[in-house]
Amino acid sequence: MAGCRVAVGTSNQLKLRAVARAFTLLCNPVDALMVSVGGPAPQPVGLESVVRGAVVRALKALEEAGADYGVGVEAGPFKLGPLAIELQAAAVVDRQRRVSLGLSQAFMVPSAWAGSVLKGVELGSIAEERTGRRGIGRTHGVIAYLTSGLVSRGDLTYEATLMALVPRLNPELYELPAADELLRSLGG
Repeated sequence: MAGCRVAVGTSNQLKLRAVARAFTLLCNPVDALMVSVGGPAPQPVGLESVVRGAVVRALKALEEAGADYGVGVEAGPFKLGPLAIELQAAAVVDRQRRVSLGLSQAFMVPSAWAGSVLKGVELGSIAEERTGRRGIGRTHGVIAYLTSGLVSRGDLTYEATLMALVPRLNPELYELPAADELLRSLGG
């Protein structure tokens, strides 16, 4: 297993560590670097919008750092009947601009918060206001609060990244799409 350089489109150390941990299944050693990349609106809404945000972040990180892989992780809600469901999407883009995707576990947004989240208000902001916990989105995340610490934002980032690596761990089974082609199909 050869080493690799992974550019993660984030300014969050928690996400960087989670992505680096997942990448140890693909390459060793992993040189993971944080690349601050602007991004979509702070709270994309809808599965396609969340995935598009992750792909854009991955492409920007890859281009900025000239790494072997660019990784973007984006969280957001999608509507499922009367519910708001929150998840994370991870996109891994290689030097050939081929993309693989993965999703984390998903959870229901609390009922009193769902309407605002589906209107594009960031979940972390709502949670801070309702719980009085400052910086909840930058630390262990809303999911840690909701699960009394059993699951953290880092866990969700790790899972999403790990799922995005499945095609790369089994390349004979997958034909990865071009990132630009995927973005066009997602309306971006």
